Amino acid sequence: MRHGRVAGALLGLAGLCAMGSCDSNMVFPVRDAGQDLPTEGGTIQITANTNSCATVAVTLSPPDANVGDSILVGARAFDPDVGPDGGASLTLTYAWTAKAGSFEDAKSAQTRYRCETGGPQVLTVAVSDGKCTSAVSATVDCFALPGTVGSGGSAGGKTGSGGGTGSGGVSGSGNAHGSGGASAGTGSGGSGSGTGGSTGSGGANASQCSADPTMDPADGKLCDQCTTDNCSPATDGCSLALMGSDAKRQKCLNLYCCLRSCAVKDETGDPLKCWCGTAEYTDCITRDSAANGPCLKEVQEAAESTKAADIKARQINPNYAMGGAFNLATCRAQFCSKYAGANGNPQPDPIPCGL
Repeated sequence: MRHGRVAGALLGLAGLCAMGSCDSNMVFPVRDAGQDLPTEGGTIQITANTNSCATVAVTLSPPDANVGDSILVGARAFDPDVGPDGGASLTLTYAWTAKAGSFEDAKSAQTRYRCETGGPQVLTVAVSDGKCTSAVSATVDCFALPGTVGSGGSAGGKTGSGGGTGSGGVSGSGNAHGSGGASAGTGSGGSGSGTGGSTGSGGANASQCSADPTMDPADGKLCDQCTTDNCSPATDGCSLALMGSDAKRQKCLNLYCCLRSCAVKDETGDPLKCWCGTAEYTDCITRDSAANGPCLKEVQEAAESTKAADIKARQINPNYAMGGAFNLATCRAQFCSKYAGANGNPQPDPIPCGL
């Protein structure tokens, strides 16, 4: 009978190993089955070295981007076998993969993914402690852009865009504060047919957001220059050339200025919470009544919809005022603001944009 108990114990242990609860380092006693066991009671000593797989969570900021732009992706992993509590002999390694697009550093816990093909893209990160690998996937949306809008030459705004909106300002930023006049189109910004400078499509100048009490009056020119150097005039901003009408441009400006002064942005300056507020992202993009952020009204007006699915689809689509404003706010957050360092970019000094 004791033979059966020993065999049963060893078979049970083997079953545990088959289920992955132990590894090849397990040591247990082996006895010749033909050898008689003592009639008195005894003990069996078993030493097992177990290993736990890492628990992994993926973060995306933002969760979508235009083709040619990048998304900050990160993997947060917990493994009880790694570190002071589990023994420092093990370390975690990371490996990012995707069928399309590229990663700046596919072996880093936090890196940037660049959208290179339109449509949903599945990103997978595999985290290993050398003995066990955990893989987690997340989907990002990459938006293919419409045809590029011609928005000014390389003259740096010297010829201005003048015209009906007086956008041929001295800084050539293509904004409403230019000196081309409100309607005459004959001011110093040149005639209504002026070609505009390279900054002509920078969109919302920070100095137009007068509701922001923290704004430095000198912020405008510095911010416009940083925008010109880092952002895309075909997708980012509220210029008349991109928006196509004064009414649409005003909606873009209203939203951008709200995003700029919004106090609930995350550590990277991502303006998403300015729309979603306290709502979880999955609820925010699927339930029409979930969003409660401080810029909800401006978001709905700029997206031309109150439906969550529409707003998500138009979030970075420059055919809508929402896309122009969100793209500009995101670009400036990444390159021209106090959030630049958190986005993995050089921190400008002085900081040119509030956002």
